[in-house]
Amino acid sequence: MSQPADPEPLASLRADLIESARLLRDAHHLDPEERARLAELIDELGRALDPSAPPETAAHLASSASALARALHDRRDEGLLSATRARLDEAAVRAESEAPFATQVVRRFLDLLAQLGI
Repeated sequence: MSQPADPEPLASLRADLIESARLLRDAHHLDPEERARLAELIDELGRALDPSAPPETAAHLASSASALARALHDRRDEGLLSATRARLDEAAVRAESEAPFATQVVRRFLDLLAQLGI
């Protein structure tokens, strides 16, 4: 059985996700409703990180989601967006058994991006 994650790194991951959600809310090239929905899912991911999951699993999910949120905010080219989407999808596949709730949130985030054509 895995040890609970140290609360300090988990708090840091959550803070990074909160900042990523803020960046999405400020991504004015996206529709206001789209921004709100994407940001809420990133906020939800922060709440869904399981302290009993291996720390590297939470870190990989959070950093991959944050990277994609920053790429969306910064209007990165399609190649970078595609690469960061693929990285997040890969992180979700690896984390599925260790962090099922966080993985569900990531899947909903990726599904929303697909629905938006991003």
